[in-house]
Amino acid sequence: MTNRRAALALTMTALFAGAAPFSTEARAERLHTGGIPLSANNAVVGANIAAGMGNTAQQQMMTSQNGGGGQTMGPGGHPLVANNTQVSTNVAAGINNTARQTTMAQQSGPMVGLDFSGRGPMVTSNVAVNTNVAAGLNNNASQGVLTQQR
Repeated sequence: MTNRRAALALTMTALFAGAAPFSTEARAERLHTGGIPLSANNAVVGANIAAGMGNTAQQQMMTSQNGGGGQTMGPGGHPLVANNTQVSTNVAAGINNTARQTTMAQQSGPMVGLDFSGRGPMVTSNVAVNTNVAAGLNNNASQGVLTQQR
């Protein structure tokens, strides 16, 4: 039983170690490849899980993402692709569990510039995926989401 718990603890630690509540802009500015940086990617993942019997989990996330905007990134300007992705999952599973999650996200990217002038990327995307699940007996999963995309 001890090995099983240790394996579960290591798995959960590895899973949530990458799930930072705040994200910073990905920059490729000191990369000297002789051209335009290819992409700027921001990703935030938040998971809130109450599973088993009689558990309560509560999570609040506030993220601000700005993919490739603000300043020029290298000799050619902005990257060719600017992506902002925010994923939040809220789960109450088992018996008598409660999971509450509040998510506030602001995502923006520079205007698309198709002339390679350095004024903006060729592709800008803002993606927000929010999942709320209550499964089992007498479970409650509540999720509040506010997302602004520009």
